[in-house]
Order: sequence, then structure tokens, then C-alpha cells
Amino acid sequence: MNTKSTTGPLAGTRVLELAAVGPVAFAGMLLADLGADVIRVDRCSDVDVPATDALSAMLAGADGLGRGKRRIAVDLTNDDGRALVLGIAVTCDVLLEGFRPGVAERLGLGPDAVRECNPRLVYSRFTGWGQDGPLAHHVGHEIDYLAITGVLDGVGTTESGPIAPVGVAGDYPAGMLGVIGVLAALTERTSSGLGQVVDAAIIDGVLLTSMVQRHLRLGDGWGPRGTNVFDGGSHFYRSYRTADDRWVAFGAMEPRFHDEMLHALGIDPTGIDQFAPSTWPELATRIQAVIEGATQAEWIERLSDQDVCFAPVLSAQEASVHPHLSERNCFVDTGRHPQAAPAPRLSRTPPPFPSPTAPAGHHTVELLSSMGIPRATIGQLLDCGAVRQAAPRGAAVLSDGAE
Repeated sequence: MNTKSTTGPLAGTRVLELAAVGPVAFAGMLLADLGADVIRVDRCSDVDVPATDALSAMLAGADGLGRGKRRIAVDLTNDDGRALVLGIAVTCDVLLEGFRPGVAERLGLGPDAVRECNPRLVYSRFTGWGQDGPLAHHVGHEIDYLAITGVLDGVGTTESGPIAPVGVAGDYPAGMLGVIGVLAALTERTSSGLGQVVDAAIIDGVLLTSMVQRHLRLGDGWGPRGTNVFDGGSHFYRSYRTADDRWVAFGAMEPRFHDEMLHALGIDPTGIDQFAPSTWPELATRIQAVIEGATQAEWIERLSDQDVCFAPVLSAQEASVHPHLSERNCFVDTGRHPQAAPAPRLSRTPPPFPSPTAPAGHHTVELLSSMGIPRATIGQLLDCGAVRQAAPRGAAVLSDGAE
């Protein structure tokens, strides 16, 4: 199966993705969604990982982030494997890597070594802490980056303590940040003819996307977590439990929508100071008493024709079949579960429909053959463990006695 795209705004752009979870895999998916030919270099050990659960699938690159990519399994500790990857990098426009600082250099695949062979290459580096600074070489995961940037301190309630926001505030914004950097570097390359290094740290993405909230929290009048406008403290920007133990969410920020919300709930807004924090707990209690008098479905029916900032809190399964999301084709079916459709939507060069995630090493032999490597040499690379092929070797993979 060849997943090279000939449509989309990035058709003709080749990307080499060195296997990693989080922002690297997400950035590669976004570029593939836009039509780039993304070649993911899997670890040889990933070929053996059974994707029996969501976590195992993610670690082996078998989740939705692998869609639209060609996949070759290479042992980067093997001299032949490294030489092979370097040979592929020479043909690429972009390289994505997520090693700790210095690891790519020790492998002989750092930006200086690769760009010496391919000066036009845009080399994008994804790390948690960045390429420099006292913590650059420390391990970490998203919750740690949220913690040290001051974001985690603001998520949760006074009773719960800090709560990690389910993997949406760190890794994936960094993936988008890296893609922005890649596209900017590719644009600049049209005039200079040269690539450059893009440093996309998760902490940088966290700080950028939380900038407005940070300014609010540094200002006067901002209280402990769970007591403010946007963190569940206010009565008009929070979720409420319904009679059937489901939830509904209100986001009535503007005074007009605040009053519309109260009217719809049978509460007279006259004389209520929306932005007086001292009144929020009592008003939240009054609203909760109203909301728990009906089921979620009943509230959807009652408020569907009201000019109220309201939405039911849906499960992932319910969201995938919601009428609005379905009509907008917000999901695509490329595997076991519906996945978010490629975005943003372009009118003249729309993204291609993504192909399903292939197993690790699925395209190894196909890709090596397309590079003009003789079958006998491919067989030798397989035999010495420099590369691996996901499918069982045999006549269907290598014929003419190469196995």
C-alpha cells in the first residue's frame, strides 16, 4: 500500500518522522493530513508490540496519529540502519525528531550532520523542556510541563488540588507549534534556498496557549483555583448535574447571554451582579436546584431554541454521532474508532482523505525497493536486523530467492 498523497496543499513535500509519541507523531499526522508524504521511521521493537489497548497502540504508533503515513522499521543503533535513514533524509524537505537534546547527534542524525547532506532540510526538534536551559536533559511528561509553567496550578478545585487536563494542553499544542515553525521555514526557504532548525518545546507551546489565562491570574482579584470566572467558580461558566446523573455546560460570559440563561432557567436576573464573586456560590446552588429537576435530554429539548450558551456534556461515543458534528463531517472512519477529520478545511486544495494507520514497519520493503535498493541488499538488511518488515517474509514480500 502506497499512501503518498497527490492532493492537498503540501502535496510534493516529503517529511521524515523519527518515531516518538506526543507532539512528533501529532505534527507528522497534521502534515500528512495536508498532503505531505510522511515517512515514519519506527523502532524495530515496535513491530512486535501488540496494540491490544489504547496505551500500547499509542506507544507503538498504532493509534490514529499514524494515519496517512508510510512506515519503515529501522534500528538506529545499527550502522547500516543509520546510513539508510540518512539516505532517506537527503530526499526530504522536513525531518521531525523528539529525542532528548544530544541523542540525535550521538546517533549521527543531528541537524548539522543531516543538513550537511541536505542544506534545504527543515529540521524540527520536539522536546519537553527545550534544547537548552537547566532542565533540558531531564525526563518529563505533559503533567510536569504544565506544572512548571504555572498552568497546572490553575486547573481543578480547592478540594481536588491540581488536575491534569487529559492530555490536551501540552503535547498537542506543541505539535501544532512545530508545524507552524515548519511551514514558516518552508516559506522562508523559497527565497533563501536553505532550511533551518525549528525548536518546538512543549513548555513554549503551553506558555503561548495559556498566555491570556496567565495574564488574568497575575492580575488583581484572581483567587485560588476553582473560585474564578473560567475555572468553575462562577455560576455562569460551569457544568451542572442533571436528574439522570448527566451534565450540561453553560458559558454565559456576556451580560446579555447571562440574563438569557437565567430567564431560560426561570430565574429573574434583575438586580443580580454577574461579576460579583461573593454571589456566585449561592447562584450556583439555585441553578443546580433547577437543573437537577430534569434530565439532560429534557434540557437539550428545552434550550435548543433559546439564545443560550449551552451544550450537553457528551461522551466520546456520543460526540462522534452528534448531528452537528456529523453534518459537518467532523469525523472520518479510518479504523476501529471515528477520528477527527483533517483540519483546517481549504477550499481550493482540500486535504486528502487520510488512509488508515498502518502497522509499524508495514512499508519497509516497499519503500526500500522504491529507493532502488536491490532485493538482495534488502534481504541482507533484514537478516542483519538493520530493518524489519511487519508482514511475514516470504514470496509475498521478497521473491526471487531474496528471503
